[in-house]
Formats: sequence, C-alpha cells, structure tokens
Amino acid sequence: MKEFKKEEADKLITRVQEKSVEILNNLDRESIDVCNFLTSEFNRGDVTKNYFFQFVFRSFYRLDNAGLSAEFKVKYFELMQQNRSLESIDPVPILEALNEILTLKKKNSFQFSFTTKMINLIDPSYPIYDSKVSKAIIGSATSAIGDFDDKLKDYSTRHEVISKTYAYVIERDFFASIFAEFDKSFPGNRLTEFKKLDFIFWSYGKLL
Repeated sequence: MKEFKKEEADKLITRVQEKSVEILNNLDRESIDVCNFLTSEFNRGDVTKNYFFQFVFRSFYRLDNAGLSAEFKVKYFELMQQNRSLESIDPVPILEALNEILTLKKKNSFQFSFTTKMINLIDPSYPIYDSKVSKAIIGSATSAIGDFDDKLKDYSTRHEVISKTYAYVIERDFFASIFAEFDKSFPGNRLTEFKKLDFIFWSYGKLL
C-alpha cells in the first residue's frame, strides 16, 4: 500500500476494529500522561530554555538512543521553537538542517521520524511516522535507502498514505466505538482524535 487506496484502508480499518481490545490493552497510562505533559510544557513557552521538557521528550521518544550528538539535540529543540507558531510546517528545511549535523559516528543522518515527532507536538493533526505505524498502515517497516532526495521521496510517500488514512478514519467516524473505549480505558486523557490514532496505530503495529 504505497499510495492511499480506499479498498486497502477499509481492510485495515476492519482489522483494527477486530483487534481493538488487544490494541487498547497494549497501551499504558504512563505514555498518555507523558504525552499530555509534553504538550503542556511546550505550551508554557520557549522549549530551548526548558531543560526538563527536553529531557522528558528525549527519553520518551528515545532521542538519546539514536547515536546523535549534543549539537544535534540543541539544534533539534531550536528548530522546534522556531516552527512553533507556523500554521503549516514544511518538514524539508528541518530535515536539511538536521542532516548537516554529523552523528556520533561522523555520518549525516536523515531523521524523518524525529522530524514528524517534532511537528506532531506543534500540530497534533500531523501524524507521527515510525516503524510501528508504518508496519500497521503501509505494511512495511523497512528503512528507506539512497541519498537525501531518495529517502525524502520514499518517506514522504509513506507519510502521505498515513495522513490520508487518518483523515479517512476521522471524516467517516469509523473508530467512534474505539475512541469511546479509549476514553473509558484512559479517562480524562485530553487527547485529540488524531493523537489517539497515533497511539492506536502504533499499538497495532507493535502487535504485528
């Protein structure tokens, strides 16, 4: 499913509905509370000066486990701060800026997943891309190969499918019952429907 197809989306939705209990049981309250904490702290003000926020964000999204330099992490939160007021965020300049900073192994790195996690915090309707979500929706979790442009084309295509799938689910209210069960399982979660989809598809991908 490299492009959005209604027929494939319908099959995926049915599979998720059938496994909804297992999917929700695979989630934990702590992750939801951390997600809410990050949103709350982000909304408080300048994240470049909020080192506790940075620590929790890096720990939650495993930024510290990716072999990235201290310079990368400083630049990452600077870019988050610079983009926080934009109505529409283009990931390409962020990817380009981060790609210029060498990893601990002195290599350039294409950080698509971390870029989507940054944008998602600013705009929850922008889906997070990671291997588990890709496995759930695309059917594959393989890393893109090639140069910067090759990887950008591949990941952008995957992310477009994910975005269209989210929109399709929400516009047609396919997960009304799952959202209701989500709220029963995690009362007062304060998550948007888009953010709930991040959790639901991540959990489904993990189960796969």
